[in-house]
Amino acid sequence: MVSSYLENGYGFSEFCSKELEKELKTAKIISSYNFPGNVVRINSKVKILELEGGKPLTIQLVKPSHANPKENKISIVAPLAAALIGYKKGDTVKWQVPSGIKRFRILEVIN
Repeated sequence: MVSSYLENGYGFSEFCSKELEKELKTAKIISSYNFPGNVVRINSKVKILELEGGKPLTIQLVKPSHANPKENKISIVAPLAAALIGYKKGDTVKWQVPSGIKRFRILEVIN
């Protein structure tokens, strides 16, 4: 699904497109039975902290049709959500968001 968004120019910056492309090349498909509970995936609620002075924020990663910023439900194809997929509690993720390249620490993952 993400690769089709990259091909169709869904609005990812050049930085995001290149980073996603690198991650897709090394991604492994595993069954949901073997998927660790602390890893970010679709429908996860994720508490993150922007490391350069941000406040903790909890978001839920959802299908684009279920996105609702007022409820902190973020589409999985949004730059920040795409950056978090596959990472786990304690990981630090560097990604470009509308305000520039930021580093985020994953504080909690609820699946």
